[in-house]
Amino acid sequence: NDTLKGSWYSDTYLFNKGDGHDTVVETSTYSGAADRIVFDKDLAVDDTFFSRSGNDLSIAIRGSDDQLTVSGWFTSSSSQVEYLQFKDKTVASSEVAALIAAMATSSSSSAPLVPVDAQQVRLLAASSIV
Repeated sequence: NDTLKGSWYSDTYLFNKGDGHDTVVETSTYSGAADRIVFDKDLAVDDTFFSRSGNDLSIAIRGSDDQLTVSGWFTSSSSQVEYLQFKDKTVASSEVAALIAAMATSSSSSAPLVPVDAQQVRLLAASSIV
């Protein structure tokens, strides 16, 4: 249960199964910064559950009690992490809203590893890529 605070530059945060409940506080206003959260090498996007909690982004690991919160994600782009890296793909910050909407059809973070409509998740995520 840690709080990880970013710097002005490109930060890399690591989150693994068993890390508990961690919080990332990112406040970089430097336009050249490319922050990244790197998840456990065995975690795919479908192994997680994205949700909004107030102004924070919550990423729960399905089938565990682990959760990563990015504080203030929905307050300002300077509070966002540009890339979320999983074993199967890297999710850009611009794709997060589509993932939250798609995963909302799933009742909770303890839902099956594959969302109710996995194709919908892929289509929504792909539709936000420019």
